[in-house]
Amino acid sequence: SSVTSLRIFRIFRLTRSVSFMVRYSALWTMVKALMGALTALAAAAALAAAIMFTFAVVGVSAYSETDRERWGGVLTAWCTLMKLATYDDWTVTITPVFDAQPFWGMVFVTS
Repeated sequence: SSVTSLRIFRIFRLTRSVSFMVRYSALWTMVKALMGALTALAAAAALAAAIMFTFAVVGVSAYSETDRERWGGVLTAWCTLMKLATYDDWTVTITPVFDAQPFWGMVFVTS
């Protein structure tokens, strides 16, 4: 009697989970697509970080003598590049470099 009740309860749970999967298969498809998109976004973020690191190293070697406050180290250069990428006070950032080294200042204007 109690074993039969337990079996009926288990069968009910099984049918409920199967009906859930059938009913929300579109949701599962969306979750799988989102997981695939997150993988691609992580790869794009890693590529962007590698490019920013490369330009930060170039910025330190090219601009550190001109503007030590913004280009003194790789981390500060990285933050400066992020400010430039978001156009946050970018004219204040490039003015000392452009005045001291017009060729390197043109790199900012052309990019």
